[in-house]
Amino acid sequence: MNEADSKPRESVPADLPFGTALSLADRTYRVAVFAILLLAAGLRIWAIDFGLPHPRTRPDEYVVVDLSAVPLDGKADIGWPIYPHSYIYLLAAWGSAGIEIGQALGLVDEGSYRELLSKDRASVYLVLRLLSALAGTLAVWLAIRLGAMVFSRPVALGAGLLVATNFLQVRESHTIKPDILLSAAILVTLLLAVPLAQRATSKRGILAGLAVAASIGVKYPGVMIAPAVYFAALLGSGPLSMRRLFPRAGLLAAAATVLCFLASNPYVFISEESVATWQGLARANLPMLFDPSDDGASERIGPTEAQLERLSRLGNLPDYSDKPWWSGFTFHAGFSLVQGCGWLATLLAPFAVLWSLLAAGRARRAFTQPAAIFMLGYFALFSISPAQMSRYMTPLVPVLLILELAMLVEGLRILARRYDAVKRASSLIVIALVLALGTGSAAKTFAHNRIIAAEDTRNLANQWLASNTPREARIKILGTLFMPYGRPVVPPGRWGSLAEPTIEGLTADRVTYVMTHDHVLFSSSIDPEEFAAIESRLEFLVEFDPYAGGAGHPEDIVYETADAYYVPTAGFANQTRPGPVIRIYRFRATP
Repeated sequence: MNEADSKPRESVPADLPFGTALSLADRTYRVAVFAILLLAAGLRIWAIDFGLPHPRTRPDEYVVVDLSAVPLDGKADIGWPIYPHSYIYLLAAWGSAGIEIGQALGLVDEGSYRELLSKDRASVYLVLRLLSALAGTLAVWLAIRLGAMVFSRPVALGAGLLVATNFLQVRESHTIKPDILLSAAILVTLLLAVPLAQRATSKRGILAGLAVAASIGVKYPGVMIAPAVYFAALLGSGPLSMRRLFPRAGLLAAAATVLCFLASNPYVFISEESVATWQGLARANLPMLFDPSDDGASERIGPTEAQLERLSRLGNLPDYSDKPWWSGFTFHAGFSLVQGCGWLATLLAPFAVLWSLLAAGRARRAFTQPAAIFMLGYFALFSISPAQMSRYMTPLVPVLLILELAMLVEGLRILARRYDAVKRASSLIVIALVLALGTGSAAKTFAHNRIIAAEDTRNLANQWLASNTPREARIKILGTLFMPYGRPVVPPGRWGSLAEPTIEGLTADRVTYVMTHDHVLFSSSIDPEEFAAIESRLEFLVEFDPYAGGAGHPEDIVYETADAYYVPTAGFANQTRPGPVIRIYRFRATP
C-alpha cells in the first residue's frame, strides 16, 4: 500500500441544506428522481421513428448502420476508422440482440441483420436509435448522481431536470451517432474520478482509466477526459511534489486506458487503410499541425471544385474556406451553446469554469476541478478544428449545467447566511434558477419533437408517387448536388433517371415525371438555369411544403447550415414537418 492509500477519505455530504425548505426527505427525493427520468425517457423516445422509412433524414446514420453489419459478417476489421471499431462493435451487438428480441415478439420481419438492411431498414434504425435514447436517459441519471454525491439533492434534481429537457441532449438522443453515448461515458468517468481525487488508490486509478478507454472507444475526442482523470489522481495523492507528478494511480489509469482501447480497437492503428484515413482526418481537422507544402495537406474532405462552384452560384455554399484559428471558438460559443443551452447558460459558462477551478469549496473540488479541466480541453479541441457542428458540444452540456447550477446555489447559500428573507425563500429561488437556465432550451426541445413527429416531406412524396404513378415510371430528381440527404426515395417498381436535365436528355430516357427538392440547406439546391430549360414541358402536379400550416415566416427559421438536417435550431413555430420543399411534375416529351 502506498502513502496515498493510507490517506483518510474526505467525505462529501449527500445533502447540504442551508434552509429547511431545501432539505429533501428520501421518499420525496426518490419520487422526484423517478419523475425526471420518466420525463427524460419520454422526450427521447417521443418521435424516435422520425423520418422513417427514409434512410437519410439524419446525416451519417446510413453509413453508421451499414458499418454495424460488418462485424456480424465475421469481419473484425471494419476498414473505416472514422468511428472507433469498439463503437461499431457495440452497435452490432446491440442491434443483433434487439432484432432477435423484436423477431421473437413478432415486431420485426424474419431475416438476418444484413437482409433486414435491404428489406426492413427502418426496424434496424429503431433498434439502434433506442440505444441512443437509453444512453441519453442514463446521462440524466448520472447528472443527478453526480449532483447528489458532490453538492446537494436540490442541485442534483435541478441538474437532472436541465439535462433531461436540454435541446442538444434530446436531439442527439434520437439519432444513431456517438455524441450522446460519449455524454454518458464522460459522466461515468467523472463519477469515478471523484473518489480518485479524494484518495488515489490503484483500484480507483484502474477503474477511472477503463472509463477513459470507454469514452475514447465511443468517440475519439473522449480522450479529452484523460487529463481530468490524471489531475484527479494528482489531487488524491497528497501535496504536490516532483515525485508526485507521476502518481501510481495516474500511471495505472493511463496504462488501463491504453491497453483497454487497443484491445477493443486492434485494427485502428495497424490497418493500412486505417492509417491513411487517420492522416486524412488529422489534416482536415488539425491543419495547423501540418506543413502546407506537404502534398497530403491539400487533400479536401468535401465537395469537388465543380460542386463548390455550383453551390456558390446557387447561394447555398457551406463554409469550406480556410477559417481563422479563432472561428471555432466564436461558433461554439455564439451558436452551439447559445442554440443548445440558451444565452444565460452560455454567459455563465466562463464564470462556472473559474468558480470550479478556484472558488468551489474544498470538498467539491474533487469534481469541479477535473470537470473544468475536461471542459476547457474539450472546448478548445473542437474550436481549433475547421469542422464545426453544434452536436460536438453535446457531451459538454451536462457537465456545464451541473457546474452552473451548483455555482448559483452556492451563491444563494452565501446570501442566505446574511439575509433571512433569502433563506426563507430558498426553495423558490432554486426553482427560479432552474427555470431561468432551462426554460428556453426545454421549449426548443418540445418544439423540435413536435416537428419530427410529423411525416417527413420526403416520405409524403414517396407515398404520392407509389399511389399516383404507374409501375415502370421513370422519374428524374432535381436538387441533389453534393450530399443525398434531401433526395426523396423513388418507390419500388419506379426508376430514377440519370439523364441530363435537358428536354432532349429526358425525352431520350423516356422520363415521365420530374421531382424537385429545394431548401436553404446546401443538400437541396435546384439550379434555376437547368429548371428553366425544361420548365415549358412540365405540368405541376403536387407540392409538399414543410412550412404549410406554420406561422408563415420561413425566413425567421435558423438552420445549422453545415448540417444537412431539415429541422431548425430556432424559429420552430414557422415549420410544421421535416424535409425540403418537394414538387412533382409530369414531363411531356412533346409540347
